[in-house]
Amino acid sequence: MKYAIYPYLDKFALLVDYIIKQKKYNITTLIKPKVWDAVDPGYDNVLMTSSFNDAVENVDAVIFLDDVHYSDCIRKIARCIKMKTDVVCCVSVKNDDYSYLTELAKQYGVKITLCDGKDHEIINKFAGRILRYHTQECVVAAVGSIFNGGAGYDSEFVLKLAKSFKSKGYAVTVLGSDRNFDLCGFHPSLPFDFSDLDENPDVFVLKLNAYYNYIQMIEKPDVIILQLPQEGLAKMFDSLPYGFGIRSFIISQAIDVNYFSLVWGVEKSTDENFRNISVMFEKRFGFKVDSVAISDCYVDYHESLSKGKVICMQVDEDDVKDTLEFIKKSDECENSDILYCRYSDASIGDIISENCIEKLSS
Repeated sequence: MKYAIYPYLDKFALLVDYIIKQKKYNITTLIKPKVWDAVDPGYDNVLMTSSFNDAVENVDAVIFLDDVHYSDCIRKIARCIKMKTDVVCCVSVKNDDYSYLTELAKQYGVKITLCDGKDHEIINKFAGRILRYHTQECVVAAVGSIFNGGAGYDSEFVLKLAKSFKSKGYAVTVLGSDRNFDLCGFHPSLPFDFSDLDENPDVFVLKLNAYYNYIQMIEKPDVIILQLPQEGLAKMFDSLPYGFGIRSFIISQAIDVNYFSLVWGVEKSTDENFRNISVMFEKRFGFKVDSVAISDCYVDYHESLSKGKVICMQVDEDDVKDTLEFIKKSDECENSDILYCRYSDASIGDIISENCIEKLSS
């Protein structure tokens, strides 16, 4: 079968590279939105186009990546179905839209496959079993954001970190919270929802621990890259009760994190503040902050309070550099054991992997 990917954006370049190299899907077309610029990655026999209809007519199925442009994706999924083209959907589809799309797919005789971020096959192995807690024998390097930056916010970072460890000869397994990672053959970091919590919380944690242990036994990685749920690790402020890091807390009880990298937005802070956050995280999650990556996201507090959810704006890279410089000039930063860097640094994967190896080897 021939597959197209939509939407293709520069931020998905590394993700698409993983998908193509997996060879599970025969990718022949990359469809970029007309209003967005994207650099053609230049793969042999892979066409990049902005003509959605022409692309759909020349493939057997379209893969829809989870992105912030929800309404656009739903409309185009419906258009695909009406053009009798199969759909692989990584978008987190709302219940009403799901019912509409599945009925439409039945009407047109089209197959729609949902990537739901679950690992049903492995989960079923633990049904009804007596479980005990296992400690991981490999290094677990985790990545998480202080706030909810939206779908796939820190995913590029995760992919670069995995690529860097692999380039150093390490066997790597990725446990991700990004639904798009299903296409890469990665495992979800949280393979079931709270709705599956039909037992006491201790059994829930033991099942999650058994899941991680099973993956470790089968794949035998040197390093597990753990992407924490993209809901934020702490609430931003009391007037916006959102992002308590509950899912991350449950994960932290089921797996031992050896190294943690925090993604932080453009918000001027000090080394002392990050050391305090590190202490708080150690008490809450059991791991300290080893490094901080400053991204080009700025939390719009006024809009966030107005809309009742965290609203992020993209800012210039100069603002990122100013934030990083402000932190590095703060008191005691010279003697800090926390590494500070730019999220957008082309070598971010190598910077963090080398810092992880250095810290865990000392």
